[in-house]
Amino acid sequence: NGLTVAQEFTAKRGRISAMGSSITLSDTYAGRYIIVNNTVTLTLPASPAVGEQYVIINDHSGTVTIAAGSGDTMNGSTTNQTITTRYEAKTFIATSSSAWIVVG
Repeated sequence: NGLTVAQEFTAKRGRISAMGSSITLSDTYAGRYIIVNNTVTLTLPASPAVGEQYVIINDHSGTVTIAAGSGDTMNGSTTNQTITTRYEAKTFIATSSSAWIVVG
Protein backbone atom coordinates (compact mmCIF):
# COMPACT_ATOMS: atom_id res chain seq x y z
CA ASN A 1 0.00 0.00 0.00
CA GLY A 2 2.28 2.70 -1.23
CA LEU A 3 1.66 6.03 -2.79
CA THR A 4 1.75 5.99 -6.58
CA VAL A 5 2.66 9.20 -8.37
CA ALA A 6 2.28 9.46 -12.12
CA GLN A 7 5.30 11.11 -13.70
CA GLU A 8 5.85 12.40 -17.17
CA PHE A 9 9.15 12.53 -18.99
CA THR A 10 9.71 14.68 -22.04
CA ALA A 11 12.87 14.20 -24.05
CA LYS A 12 14.26 17.39 -25.54
CA ARG A 13 15.93 17.57 -28.91
CA GLY A 14 19.35 19.12 -28.81
CA ARG A 15 20.50 21.44 -31.55
CA ILE A 16 23.45 20.28 -33.64
CA SER A 17 26.17 22.43 -35.18
CA ALA A 18 28.76 20.99 -37.57
CA MET A 19 32.30 22.39 -37.38
CA GLY A 20 35.16 21.91 -39.79
CA SER A 21 37.49 24.78 -38.95
CA SER A 22 39.15 26.24 -35.87
CA ILE A 23 37.11 28.91 -34.06
CA THR A 24 36.50 30.47 -30.68
CA LEU A 25 33.09 29.29 -29.52
CA SER A 26 30.49 31.87 -28.54
CA ASP A 27 27.28 31.65 -26.58
CA THR A 28 25.55 31.07 -29.94
CA TYR A 29 26.81 27.48 -29.63
CA ALA A 30 26.06 27.07 -25.92
CA GLY A 31 23.91 24.04 -25.17
CA ARG A 32 24.49 22.53 -28.60
CA TYR A 33 26.04 19.30 -29.76
CA ILE A 34 29.07 20.38 -31.78
CA ILE A 35 30.04 17.69 -34.28
CA VAL A 36 33.57 18.19 -35.57
CA ASN A 37 34.52 16.70 -38.95
CA ASN A 38 38.13 17.87 -39.28
CA THR A 39 41.33 18.34 -37.29
CA VAL A 40 40.64 21.65 -35.53
CA THR A 41 41.18 23.65 -32.36
CA LEU A 42 38.06 24.96 -30.64
CA THR A 43 38.61 27.63 -28.02
CA LEU A 44 36.08 27.96 -25.23
CA PRO A 45 34.81 31.48 -24.64
CA ALA A 46 36.56 33.59 -22.00
CA SER A 47 34.30 34.73 -19.13
CA PRO A 48 31.46 32.25 -19.72
CA ALA A 49 28.16 32.41 -17.86
CA VAL A 50 27.90 29.87 -15.03
CA GLY A 51 26.19 26.77 -16.41
CA GLU A 52 27.18 27.45 -20.02
CA GLN A 53 27.73 24.07 -21.66
CA TYR A 54 29.20 22.63 -24.87
CA VAL A 55 29.13 18.99 -25.98
CA ILE A 56 31.92 18.39 -28.51
CA ILE A 57 31.87 15.20 -30.60
CA ASN A 58 34.72 14.01 -32.84
CA ASP A 59 33.32 12.63 -36.11
CA HIS A 60 36.57 11.87 -37.94
CA SER A 61 39.88 10.09 -37.41
CA GLY A 62 41.96 13.16 -36.50
CA THR A 63 42.40 15.05 -33.23
CA VAL A 64 40.10 17.76 -31.95
CA THR A 65 41.84 20.12 -29.53
CA ILE A 66 39.85 22.20 -27.05
CA ALA A 67 41.56 25.20 -25.47
CA ALA A 68 40.32 27.32 -22.58
CA GLY A 69 39.83 31.03 -23.08
CA SER A 70 42.57 33.37 -21.88
CA GLY A 71 43.25 32.80 -18.16
CA ASP A 72 40.54 30.13 -17.81
CA THR A 73 41.02 26.56 -16.57
CA MET A 74 39.58 23.16 -17.44
CA ASN A 75 39.49 20.72 -14.54
CA GLY A 76 41.83 23.05 -12.66
CA SER A 77 44.47 23.16 -15.39
CA THR A 78 45.32 25.38 -18.34
CA THR A 79 46.35 22.30 -20.37
CA ASN A 80 44.35 21.78 -23.56
CA GLN A 81 41.90 18.88 -23.80
CA THR A 82 41.91 16.57 -26.82
CA ILE A 83 39.49 14.16 -28.41
CA THR A 84 41.50 11.65 -30.43
CA THR A 85 39.00 8.94 -31.33
CA ARG A 86 36.09 9.09 -33.75
CA TYR A 87 32.70 9.13 -31.96
CA GLU A 88 34.32 10.17 -28.66
CA ALA A 89 32.79 13.20 -26.94
CA LYS A 90 33.51 15.57 -24.07
CA THR A 91 31.18 17.97 -22.29
CA PHE A 92 32.46 21.32 -21.02
CA ILE A 93 30.44 23.02 -18.26
CA ALA A 94 31.31 26.47 -16.89
CA THR A 95 31.30 26.47 -13.08
CA SER A 96 32.44 30.09 -12.83
CA SER A 97 33.42 32.88 -15.19
CA SER A 98 36.92 31.37 -15.44
CA ALA A 99 36.58 27.63 -14.78
CA TRP A 100 35.27 24.66 -16.73
CA ILE A 101 34.53 21.09 -15.65
CA VAL A 102 35.22 18.53 -18.37
CA VAL A 103 33.20 15.31 -18.45
CA GLY A 104 34.14 12.46 -20.75
